[in-house]
Amino acid sequence: MRVVMRRIQNKAEEQVVLECVEMTKEFENIKWFVQNQNRTLSGYQDEKMYNIPVENVLYFETVDEKVFAYTGKQVYEIRRRMYEIEAEYRELHFIRCSRQVILNLMKLKCISPEINGRFIAHMKNEEQLIITRQYVSDLKKAVIGERRK
Repeated sequence: MRVVMRRIQNKAEEQVVLECVEMTKEFENIKWFVQNQNRTLSGYQDEKMYNIPVENVLYFETVDEKVFAYTGKQVYEIRRRMYEIEAEYRELHFIRCSRQVILNLMKLKCISPEINGRFIAHMKNEEQLIITRQYVSDLKKAVIGERRK
C-alpha cells in the first residue's frame, strides 16, 4: 500500500482520502481510526465535569454501582451504565473482561493464564486486571483473532 501525504496551508481543508479497489478490513480499520480521533466522553471528579479523550481510557470499572474510567493518572466517574459503555465503545476496541471491567485492547500489553481457567490482563501501565472464565473466549478472539479450521 502506498501512502501519499501533502502539506496544505488551510486547516479547514485537511482531509484523508482512501482509494481502494475494494473495502477490505484493513481499509475499514483505517477509516474507523480517522473518524474516531478526538472522540471524548464526560467524566466527573469532585462534581467538576471533564472531557476525556476515549483513547486515554485504560479501562472502565464498576464499584458500588458507580462506573469509573481509569486513565494513566486520573480516575473519573462516568454517569452511565456498563452495558451502555460496552455497546458504544465496542468499535473503539473496548471489550468486557469481567462483570465489573471493560478494558481498552489498545492499552493491553499481554494476557497470561491463571489457575481456574481465568487469565490476567497486563496493561501497558503495569496494572493487572482479572479476566473471568466467562469472558476469556471473547477476549482471546479479540486479541489473537479467529482460528481458521
